[in-house]
Amino acid sequence: MIYIVYAFTIGALTKELNSFFYNNKDLIINFLLKDSNYNFNYVPYKFISKDTFAKAKICNSSQIDKYKGEDLLEFYLSVNKNKNLCKFSLSDVYAEHIVEVKNDDGTIDRRSEILYKGLFGEMTLPKAALIKLAINNSSHFKYKEVHSVKFEDIKFNQMYSVKTNSDLESFYFITPTMIENLKAIRRHFRNFGLIIDGNKLYITSPHKNLFALKIDKNIDLYSIYESVYNDVLTIISIITEILNNEKLYEI
Repeated sequence: MIYIVYAFTIGALTKELNSFFYNNKDLIINFLLKDSNYNFNYVPYKFISKDTFAKAKICNSSQIDKYKGEDLLEFYLSVNKNKNLCKFSLSDVYAEHIVEVKNDDGTIDRRSEILYKGLFGEMTLPKAALIKLAINNSSHFKYKEVHSVKFEDIKFNQMYSVKTNSDLESFYFITPTMIENLKAIRRHFRNFGLIIDGNKLYITSPHKNLFALKIDKNIDLYSIYESVYNDVLTIISIITEILNNEKLYEI
């Protein structure tokens, strides 16, 4: 009987705490991210626009019938040897296509197809890159505009599909450090992708909800903080290396 009462109490407390986290998400996330060198701006009810998402061409934008999102996070990163700052934005987005099927009796059935659901980020680079690159995002470029390239790291090749318009320039860009960072990010993200096209940088992670603050009966607030903060820093490490790689613009 005591065990039942205890289990019920823990369950009720967990439900109440999850409700508290959901209703105060903006305050909690901003608190978790405030002790850093980055001036984070988090707004739970905003998200990256449909037009910006469509330009990434990670799905057929003409098929997007429903688009929504949440959890917009913005921050600025400095460019190497330059006082200019580049703004990076990321949010959870959801793109859906409505398929209509006409039945024999003339009625129409509608069903939804999820085109994309997960984390999406974008940045305007300080200069146009001299390389076209798609990591786990082959649909961005047109057929034969890029081709596959392999690296010496077998484990990296197993994790990522890389397509580029220049083998030589891709080797300058995807350095051993970049390879290790991309391998490390898979510990936090099941699927991670990156696109560089002109002066645009896009990051994708389908099925990743960066700010899902859900807890269970084993309440560990520090692990919640650590998970959110480390995920954000992991993304920043990738972007920072890209911004500081002068060969990206000067090969």
